[in-house]
Amino acid sequence: MRPAIILVAYGVAMRMQWLLTRIPAYRHLYRNFPFYVPESIKELLAVLICAVTAVVLFGRGDHFALRRGALRALAFGFVCTLPMSIGFALTRTVRVEHPFTLLFLAVLFPLTEEMQSRGFAFRSLYRGEGWPWWAAAIVVGLVTGAVHIEKGQNATQILGLFALTGVGGVTFSWLLARWESLWFPFALHMFMNMWWEVFTVGRTALGGWFPFALQTGSVLIAILVTLSMTPSLEKKEDRARRANASNHDSLRMALAAARALANEASDRSPLSPTQSPAR
Repeated sequence: MRPAIILVAYGVAMRMQWLLTRIPAYRHLYRNFPFYVPESIKELLAVLICAVTAVVLFGRGDHFALRRGALRALAFGFVCTLPMSIGFALTRTVRVEHPFTLLFLAVLFPLTEEMQSRGFAFRSLYRGEGWPWWAAAIVVGLVTGAVHIEKGQNATQILGLFALTGVGGVTFSWLLARWESLWFPFALHMFMNMWWEVFTVGRTALGGWFPFALQTGSVLIAILVTLSMTPSLEKKEDRARRANASNHDSLRMALAAARALANEASDRSPLSPTQSPAR
């Protein structure tokens, strides 16, 4: 039941734009404000739905895995995307016409997307429901790919966007599972978007063979760094199983000790349960 609730909440969050455009007041915002104003509202509402669902299902806690690793993650994202920053700097010019647009596309949007897709959906299925990491990652990757195809202008672009963003979604889920901190996939996502926007590479994630090669190089570096600096998922899961077994053993021992003390106290009592003191 809980996986179904998670997936429904995730689907609602991913389709928030479609839902809100049914409201005239929301459409009115596009006529009076820059696009990032209504879309920031949309993103924050989507995160709120995910957060409320996580609290209802699992109680309070660090559901988005944001409590640690922020500074290390920023260094990780910057270093891993050096192929993009250097490659674009050598072949393109910087064009930042609207700083708030850059802030939305490079920071707010990647953060909220990672919170919804990886922090909520993937982590709830993987950690909360015990799904294999690859199963949870594939489900989230398929949704990630599907919500990006609307920017494609033809069948080739649609398929390309679906494949590129879907594989990226699976990779970001794997990064979260390995680092156990959402800051790492977010940082990689943020810097990749930032270099893309700062150098005005393209309207979508498809920008030609050279940008694709730089993107791929950055992701490969992130994978190699992660493999070298984090324990494997098998070791993490084995450690978690041993910790759970140890906790269960401790609980059983505590219950046995409590029963022994109760039995000893009962044996020492001068009265049986059915006796009453002499008057």
